[in-house]
Amino acid sequence: EAYVNSFGSKFEDYIPKIQSLISEHDLTINLGDVIKEKYTDEDLAHYKKGLSLLGKEKVIKSVAGNHDLNNLTRAQVAKAWGESRTYYSFDFGGYHHIVLDGIRDSREEPHRIDVEQVEWLKTDLSNTNLKTLIYCHYPLDDQNLDSNYYFREKPERGLISNRKEVRKILEDSNKVI
Repeated sequence: EAYVNSFGSKFEDYIPKIQSLISEHDLTINLGDVIKEKYTDEDLAHYKKGLSLLGKEKVIKSVAGNHDLNNLTRAQVAKAWGESRTYYSFDFGGYHHIVLDGIRDSREEPHRIDVEQVEWLKTDLSNTNLKTLIYCHYPLDDQNLDSNYYFREKPERGLISNRKEVRKILEDSNKVI
């Protein structure tokens, strides 16, 4: 907790560097956890400010992080991005891009790609002929989380619970790189 809070106080020092790096690229993917949540009204203002710091000159797409959604609704977050929901796809730079949302019903449960999103994913992949990139706040692989200070004791909370099912869909498409 102290590490996260100390990083937040130093973050503003890095904004010019982050903005400079963003300006050098055509596409930036914000992988989530834009805010350290406090209260709903304050969180929404902080979330919008965090997104605005990334700039508007280049294409910036976002993924929902767990801290972004602890007090904000998925609808609020998606609206801040200019999207209709927190999972979506787009074509850019000759590639198809898919943003997935790891959903859970309570903080105690592991994250998952829910049934509706799994069906959408299958359809979305079948509707593109482009090589595809996938973005998700939570890992879809079987990585070892022993070195992570937060997840080493509860690795199931740091990974997508139905990751094998999702990976099979991605692999079977022969489109995901």
